[in-house]
Amino acid sequence: MEDIPCSRVGHIYRKYVPYKVPTGVSLARNLKRVAEVWMDEYAEYIYQRRPEYRHLSAGDVTAQKELRIKLNCKSFKWFMNEVAWDLGKFYPPVEPPAAAWGEIRNVGTGLCVDTK
Repeated sequence: MEDIPCSRVGHIYRKYVPYKVPTGVSLARNLKRVAEVWMDEYAEYIYQRRPEYRHLSAGDVTAQKELRIKLNCKSFKWFMNEVAWDLGKFYPPVEPPAAAWGEIRNVGTGLCVDTK
C-alpha cells in the first residue's frame, strides 16, 4: 500500500480533522484492516514487508467483509491482473535480496555520498 510509489489508490487529507484521531498504532491498524478486508491472499505480502502488522489486532472487520460480498466487489487478484498488471514488474511484492551494499565514494574527491 504505502510502499508503492505509483499506487493506483490515494487518500486526500483534510486541512483539519473534525473528529478525534487515535494516536499510536492507528495507522498500522488501519492498514491491516485494509489488508484483511480487501487484499485476500495478497495480505501476506504486507505481512512479509511489515512483520509487526501480523500480530496487530485489526479489530472486528466482519461488517466490512460482508459489505464487500454484498456489493459483489472483485477480488484483489482481479485488481492486480486487470488494473495494476504491470506493478510486479517494477515493484515486486516481496523485496529481492540486496545485490550490493556499502558506501558510495567519489573517486576524485574521496568524499562519500551522505544523507546529511
